Amino acid sequence: MNKNMSVEGSMGWYDPWFLCHPHPFAIIHDLLKIEETMRYHDPKYYASLHWSRIFEYPWVYTMLNLKKDDLVLDLGGGWGPFQFLLAQECKWVYNFDMDVGVIPFLDVGKRVLGIDNVTLTLGNAENGLPYENNYFDKVAFISVLEHMNPPYQRYMDDIIRVTKVGGIISCTFDVFVNPHEREEVSMATAKTLCDYLGIQWVDVPPSTPYGANESTKPFTVITINLEKVKSV
Repeated sequence: MNKNMSVEGSMGWYDPWFLCHPHPFAIIHDLLKIEETMRYHDPKYYASLHWSRIFEYPWVYTMLNLKKDDLVLDLGGGWGPFQFLLAQECKWVYNFDMDVGVIPFLDVGKRVLGIDNVTLTLGNAENGLPYENNYFDKVAFISVLEHMNPPYQRYMDDIIRVTKVGGIISCTFDVFVNPHEREEVSMATAKTLCDYLGIQWVDVPPSTPYGANESTKPFTVITINLEKVKSV
């Protein structure tokens, strides 16, 4: 990490206890209302009900602690309803994504929901973020890192660069126990990233459920929450 940048924070895992409280249910309810109102997706599929998003969306939303004047980066926000939920609580949301299909999705959001404080910037984060230093108050980075090429440290450096001092970065990504494909982050790689960020590694608690993909490879979701404490 750049010697002029530093963060403080914590890491954890998919937390079933968090999901036992009313607050996450209320957030998922609001997200489902957004998706139902837009009627943009196949009605048989709601992004908010994806097994990990049920946890990730409420967790990131809670960690960001949004304020009305916040400028928020939803990095890799894609077609997700989360950006509209953020937009209802902050000044402006910047969705940075490489999918041109997001353009009509945002048009529907503006027309149907009346939400016009979301901006899409097309690009690939692997080529760097096109924003000024210390620009955003908050950054959401949900289940994107596992789809990118390592080393992952360079993406976190860039995210920290564009975040204001005192700003919050809330990140989640899948971690695989026995990875064998590019789009899979191993436990060892995740631990190295935490060491790089200067946050304490927490072993997977026995109560944390693993998911399983089509190859029945066990995986879970890591959570990282950072606050920038030193500027460039």
